[in-house]
Amino acid sequence: MARLSHEAEAPEGVFAAQEAEVLSRITALFQVALPLDEVLKRILRGVTEGLDIERAELYMLDERDRVLVGHQVVFQHDTRDHDIESSLSGARIPVTNPREVLSAAALEGKTQTIDDLGASGSDLTLHALLNTRAESGSFAAVPLLACGQVVGVITLHDRRGGRLSLRDRIPLLNAYAVHAGLAIERARLYEDRERAIRDLTHLQKMTANLQESRPMDEVLSRILEGVTEGVEADRAILYLHDPVRNTLKGAHAAPAALAAIIRSIEIAVDGSEEVMSATVLQRRPFVVDRVIEGLRVSPVLKEHLQMDRFIAAPLLAQGRVVGVITVDSFRGALTIRERLHLLMAYGVQAGLAIDRTMLEEKLRASEKQHRELIELSPDGITETTLDGKILSCNEALARILGYTREELLTMNAADLYADGSRRSGMISQCMADGSIQGALVDVRTKDGTIKHVSVSIRLRREDRSPRRRQRSTAKW
Repeated sequence: MARLSHEAEAPEGVFAAQEAEVLSRITALFQVALPLDEVLKRILRGVTEGLDIERAELYMLDERDRVLVGHQVVFQHDTRDHDIESSLSGARIPVTNPREVLSAAALEGKTQTIDDLGASGSDLTLHALLNTRAESGSFAAVPLLACGQVVGVITLHDRRGGRLSLRDRIPLLNAYAVHAGLAIERARLYEDRERAIRDLTHLQKMTANLQESRPMDEVLSRILEGVTEGVEADRAILYLHDPVRNTLKGAHAAPAALAAIIRSIEIAVDGSEEVMSATVLQRRPFVVDRVIEGLRVSPVLKEHLQMDRFIAAPLLAQGRVVGVITVDSFRGALTIRERLHLLMAYGVQAGLAIDRTMLEEKLRASEKQHRELIELSPDGITETTLDGKILSCNEALARILGYTREELLTMNAADLYADGSRRSGMISQCMADGSIQGALVDVRTKDGTIKHVSVSIRLRREDRSPRRRQRSTAKW
């Protein structure tokens, strides 16, 4: 590619050809789908090589905080300056001062230039972050526009002088910046789409993993595994809400090495002045990355976990807060807003899974207690289907009838009656009335003896619908 020389005069045709090639480079970015970082690098490379600029830096505009955030720097001929690279990464320049050159470019949407950084008398100044690496030469700040909105700023710095100054190149820079802004916007939309697909896929996977009935500890582990992967955080902690004691109790953590510490933590939900309490009481998330007016972080979290910057989100089920999850130690390029959006989506699924698991545990405990009461009862008790298949029985029934429990489970309940039709009539009456109390019937024991017993039968209320598997419980 023809390159403009600072050592010799070049004919006008060379500049025209060079301008065409520079614009063709940026236009080519629309023809392929590339990651945003690669698009930014190619934009800067097009400037330094195509316009023979010594150094180009790119800052992206953070609309929320109204700051320009340093992203990339490219040097001509692949020379590198590690000091400049390290000072640029993450540098934040407020877009507030119309006399500061980067601010002015972003505020006005127009290219700003300083012809000689070493001379006095310029109306524009450099931000303090730039002073140490741009002390002499010419400087330009070029806004990158997409649909009329500033999305970032490119700075150009050249100390060599030459036939055309940066000011002379403003028309070409402006044309280049428009194309560059559109290329950035296209890359952002592409990445947003890819991220949305990835997030949706991950949410669906997490939801599927939480559908199966599992022990609470495993459910919590799967929740934290999904959350840390989805929001790109190295640490997530889950607290369960005890509505009776009105506390948040540490339940699980990722990494698992923190589990012992977490389970020792208990936070009282006693007012909205503390972040975790506020998350429960207001049923909304909080982002703790700066001082929150009127809110404080629990000393327990600071003492044990050194948590100063984190997101706390409620886990909701049927409108109730069943827990709170916190994430911190962030990695990757997701913004806090993106992480918060994802965490709330995961939190809904997590809350429902926790609530369902709690109900299942209560049901299992209730069934265990029920089985124990049946087993200890002196009365014979059996559970059957309506057609007589014996599903369970206690030891007392086996003793009354002279069978083993194993034998009874292979039999039909009608076989236990001296007159099998008697049971059919009792079941019909149960279907109408719901239960029978103290009916006197004759039953036949294993050795053929006829016994007179009092039988009570009850249908499970939820099983009366013919669409369900109907069962009856009989007490002898």
